[in-house]
Amino acid sequence: MTCASALHLEMPDSCQSGHYYEPTAMTCQSCPANASLVTSADVTQNIDGSPLKEVQCMKCARGFRAENNVCVKCESCVCTKSQIVVRGICVPKSYINNRPKYEENSLHPLALLDVVKHEYSCTQNDFRACRTLASECVKNFYSTDLAGPCRLWIQSKIPTPKGLPLLTVQSSLTDKYPGETNLPRGKDSLIIAAAVYTSQGGVLFLKDPSQQVSPCYLPINIQIGRDFTVERDKNSQGSLKLYISIEANYATKSQLSNTIVTTLKVIHVMPEAGVHRGLEIWGGVLGSVLALYAMVQWRGTVRRGGLYISIVPLLAGSIADTLYFATLFSTLHALAAEAGTLGLTLPLSRVEEYLIKALIYSAVSLKAFKVAWINIKQCRSDIFFLDWSEYNPPFKDACTMDKPGNWRAVTLSREWSRMQTMRRVSTGHTVILALLILHLLRPWQSYLPPSLGYKWAVATIAWWSSYTTFLLARLAWDRLVASPVKSLPKICTNVDLGETETRQALLSRFLAAFFERALDGLSWVASELTILERLLDVELTTREAGNTSILLYDPANNTPSCFAVTWWGEEWNLSTFDAMVFGSVFIALNDALLAALITVILCQAMKILRRLFGNKNQRDKTEIDFY
Repeated sequence: MTCASALHLEMPDSCQSGHYYEPTAMTCQSCPANASLVTSADVTQNIDGSPLKEVQCMKCARGFRAENNVCVKCESCVCTKSQIVVRGICVPKSYINNRPKYEENSLHPLALLDVVKHEYSCTQNDFRACRTLASECVKNFYSTDLAGPCRLWIQSKIPTPKGLPLLTVQSSLTDKYPGETNLPRGKDSLIIAAAVYTSQGGVLFLKDPSQQVSPCYLPINIQIGRDFTVERDKNSQGSLKLYISIEANYATKSQLSNTIVTTLKVIHVMPEAGVHRGLEIWGGVLGSVLALYAMVQWRGTVRRGGLYISIVPLLAGSIADTLYFATLFSTLHALAAEAGTLGLTLPLSRVEEYLIKALIYSAVSLKAFKVAWINIKQCRSDIFFLDWSEYNPPFKDACTMDKPGNWRAVTLSREWSRMQTMRRVSTGHTVILALLILHLLRPWQSYLPPSLGYKWAVATIAWWSSYTTFLLARLAWDRLVASPVKSLPKICTNVDLGETETRQALLSRFLAAFFERALDGLSWVASELTILERLLDVELTTREAGNTSILLYDPANNTPSCFAVTWWGEEWNLSTFDAMVFGSVFIALNDALLAALITVILCQAMKILRRLFGNKNQRDKTEIDFY
């Protein structure tokens, strides 16, 4: 694209010999015949034409007037009877009579006379008068009064003067689509020229210090999607229509300055990237599935003696997961669609950005309520440490620390205290790897538009990639080496029955004693969990009712059931809560390092509180001081 074809402009240094540069038209003009580019100046002369050599009293010739003992040219002195003097120039009376009456009354009478003067001079191809008139039109905010300073632009019947500048720049009428500029695929920026007319009659280009001056003197760089109004072309798939919508606001001029401060406002309206549609689909699907899952969980909780009010935190957790993952999937889908359909990736619209933030903040709030409920429930659970090798009285006050053999319960309680906040994946490890992944993705992220929604989606993918890596490593380690949860049964075996006893023998003795001492007279049926119940950790099958109690067991599960009331059994809720906290802080502050730091601090504070209240509950329920 050449300089001349971009906005139909020519620069001063492009004029050929015999041509001069006209700043108003911003083009090179040819010299009239028998004319020189060197301007001529008047010299007051004697009657015979010889220069004055001495001071003498003489009447100035016609067309001149005396000023400071010098005869200077006076154009108004030569006005004919059909002309009238308007601010120092001769204007035909017919021009004044045919001119409409000024209705706005916002101009001072003398200022209006100046407008008439410049208007008439402009019709006589006075370029400087045309430029001055254009400045007055802009200062009056493009007045629509037919007799105002914009008369030559808004009245189509008046012939357009040669030097009348354009207030709006349009492309050539010979273009296939007038008023439109086609950009090649992948190009995401336009470089345009902006200039103002100076009081001396010249043109001053507005320069952007951050941009290098090109040979075409087009100094302002405008980024598509940031400084343009953009909409999709419905008639042509994969194309965009860009509109420049600029508003100049003039401040009141101070009496102490000759400068008028202006503010340039560029309207930014982006097309939607499809986030709303994605939320409708993903929200409907995930919401239905997770709400049903929450109801099944609540059914099992109530059957095990839980409260009916537990439906509130269960639904809160399901809604939080729905909002979070629906927002993530919709944003990723929009990013993939933008990058794959067009030659450039546009940022999200302002409405979509606000919607994503609102959903993320809502999700983390609901998940925080669910996690708080889980911790409160765990810190209020009943705890029993029973040594079946000895007789235990049926009342709690009979158990004292002075009895022989209590060291076994102290050892077990100390180990149980350590395992209450044990997790499968450490938050600190996840944070470190996530920051490393984001650092490695930084060169690729530079191609993304400045959209917080897209940045949040990339940061979230980095977080879950890090978490998944450590989770798979933990599962592999537990299978190949040993799981931390296996240490508790081992301690129970050592302190109670000795190392020679097997796990089956321990379970048999425990159940026999438990049924004999605590549940005498009740009817029990052992029932194995189905495969689907094991996967979802719920009760789906309706079993025997009435006075018969059901003992559900999972023969393939090596994790003690008591771990269901520790952090080990709530890994999903805790891991999603960590991810939501990281994402919400990131999208609020736009800083991954600060988001990671706040997430780690919050998780450590929650861990300290959980262990503090969990140990207090353990001491209150068992009366064992294990410190």
